Amino acid sequence: MEQPLNQEGGVQQFQPYAPTANPHYQEYDPNEKPLVQEDDGLSKKVQMGYHFGIVILALINLIAMGIAYSAMSSYNNSLVDFEDNWSQLPIVDIQTAINGCPGGYEDLITDEWPGTSSGCDCSFSWGFHPSLQRGRCDYNETRDGCVNIGSTSAMPLNKFYSYKLCAKKEGDPFYKSDRPTKNFGDVKCPKGYQICGKGDAKDRSCVKEGSTCPVTDIVISDSASGVPEGYKILQLDSGVVLGFTNQSEGLPISRLKITEGDVCADPGEESSSEGRYLYKLSRRSSGTCSNTIAGEKVDPRYDRIGTVREDRLYEDNGVSYVTKNLPMYPHGDSEMYYWNLYTNPFYEWHPDCDGYYGLSREYLIDQVEVSENLSGSLSTVLFLTIFFFIVCSVLVCISLCNRDPRSKSSANWLKKFEACSVISKVLFILIIIWLSFSNISAISSFSTTVNEIGREDCSDDFSDQIFLSYGEALSSSSGKNYFAIIMSIIILITCGVYAGMLFGGKFDNNYRFYGRSEKSHSSVEMSKVSSSSSSSSSSSSSSSSSKKSKKSNKSKRSKSYSD
Repeated sequence: MEQPLNQEGGVQQFQPYAPTANPHYQEYDPNEKPLVQEDDGLSKKVQMGYHFGIVILALINLIAMGIAYSAMSSYNNSLVDFEDNWSQLPIVDIQTAINGCPGGYEDLITDEWPGTSSGCDCSFSWGFHPSLQRGRCDYNETRDGCVNIGSTSAMPLNKFYSYKLCAKKEGDPFYKSDRPTKNFGDVKCPKGYQICGKGDAKDRSCVKEGSTCPVTDIVISDSASGVPEGYKILQLDSGVVLGFTNQSEGLPISRLKITEGDVCADPGEESSSEGRYLYKLSRRSSGTCSNTIAGEKVDPRYDRIGTVREDRLYEDNGVSYVTKNLPMYPHGDSEMYYWNLYTNPFYEWHPDCDGYYGLSREYLIDQVEVSENLSGSLSTVLFLTIFFFIVCSVLVCISLCNRDPRSKSSANWLKKFEACSVISKVLFILIIIWLSFSNISAISSFSTTVNEIGREDCSDDFSDQIFLSYGEALSSSSGKNYFAIIMSIIILITCGVYAGMLFGGKFDNNYRFYGRSEKSHSSVEMSKVSSSSSSSSSSSSSSSSSKKSKKSNKSKRSKSYSD
């Protein structure tokens, strides 16, 4: 077999492929550090640290605003209760009725049985354990015999021992009525008015001359002998009687309230008998009073005057006709529990506060509107903070799920998405900061007023303590607002730093973070390529000159041999 010859006439030797002949080839050196370090670990840490940091700060902000709103809302309810109490007209007469009240009279008890929610009744199903639950039945429950139960409407509880209590009201609301003054021990009303009631000036009222004095006390007794002398008596069912008078000591009666448990210090809360488990679909709240207002869970300004068993109360007011058609209703419980009837007099307000101190009852009613507006503003900030937290959480999920895009277009989309998310966060935070600063200014002014009312002892001990505790709650709320502002500013700074990294070229098209810029990467890479190319060129020229030298030597040897 003939061997191929090379240009010098010798046998050609085959060499293995040398990758170094490629001008772009670079031999791998495990000890050499790459010129461009794509720090993917740093990239992920930066992104995840930013997103989770924003979520944590937003959560802290949300908690702070939630505490501030909670502190405001409870005491705001107490202030609204003042307005409701003082807005009632004085009761000058009481009558009983079987059905509707006579002309000029209105229901004295205005409470309601709240009704029931819709539910799913599986008491006769063959596939489920007999049960009752809120909400509509699903497909499987319906298939196995469960049925949907509709909701029931609220019903008035205005009958007590088979009779409606009807009140005739006259005069001005308490916050507008004239009050007696005390000069050198003499209690007097303004000219044209007569004084009513007994006791000190703060416990008495004034009405126009010729008008009937308002009712100051109501009692319920099992017999007429249990009613104090001088009281007007009304006969109810089962031998129960109601007595009332306008000549006792104390301010006039503002309203009556019937409830199963105690009257809670927080007007926004209701209670039932301790240890009772209410019907599954009931809209009533179970349990005793839990919120503490001014150191109390039960409102001491209400006086219990009578009780009635629940089954009797429900039967008198037609509730039993509804409950008997409800599935799995615990009718036996109604024979075990009692409801209480309470009277609530007008809340005390010292006449000196109307005059000397300038803290009039009308001024306090105006402050109720301020308190409601402030509570509404805090509610708005809380809603925005909740929305901001949800948005941040969603953005975290979107960003982290798309952290390693597979195409340039998706990387560009993600970068635009990140930019829009940063801008939206900044706008939200600016709005929250602005509203928080506005709230702090309003809270500071209102807190001064509330504390002043409490310090001047304008009302009874419990009411005065409400104002003082409200002032403390306002101060706490102001502090939480300041804290929320600080958290918001930190979020703002974090967004700014991240935006600077995002728009400052710290991320390439693949959305990865670089320790060096792409420009330096390109220039270094090109310098290596050109260096490699020049090295290859010099190697080629050296090889060529070597070949020429060999050729020349060979021709010289041939010539010498021929000679």
